[in-house]
Amino acid sequence: MSTTEVPSDPVQPEHWNIPFRQNPFFTGRTQILSSLHTMLLTNQSAALVQPPAISGLGGIGKTQTAIEYAYRHREEYRAVFWVQANSRETLIADSTKIATLLNLPEQNAREPEVTMQAVKSWLESNTSWLLICDNADDLSIVGEILPSKNSGHILFTTRATAMGELAKRVEIDEMDIEEGALLL
Repeated sequence: MSTTEVPSDPVQPEHWNIPFRQNPFFTGRTQILSSLHTMLLTNQSAALVQPPAISGLGGIGKTQTAIEYAYRHREEYRAVFWVQANSRETLIADSTKIATLLNLPEQNAREPEVTMQAVKSWLESNTSWLLICDNADDLSIVGEILPSKNSGHILFTTRATAMGELAKRVEIDEMDIEEGALLL
């Protein structure tokens, strides 16, 4: 599946760049997925509520949980975007991909700040979107792309334990015995 292909579901987002297929073996995490959905719906109706940040050790399933959330709730959005936020360079590259997907005039701008501002402006002026910032271990990096007003949903994955004012931590732990047995 290319990064611009939409999953083959009858109800699909208009724009989609999740770079991973849905994991057919995804198991458990039902409570976390439910909590994320509740938090994101609450964020939509409250201007100053912090977006959730799935937080935990490396390899614990943060990214897989975010992917699963995107697939399970894709019919609720007209756009679902994925950015790698582990460095400014990957954030710039993925912002450019979003600008291209949206066919923004700034997609080929020489200055990456121009492209990132165009994506940010699109997010501010549109609704019904989900932006997943994966590996946002330094939450200050994503500030350049985050919209200043709450017109969509933002979900972070991070190993950071301190969220500051930017996000609300949703800790993910190892699978419990029942989930692990089901996976096996």
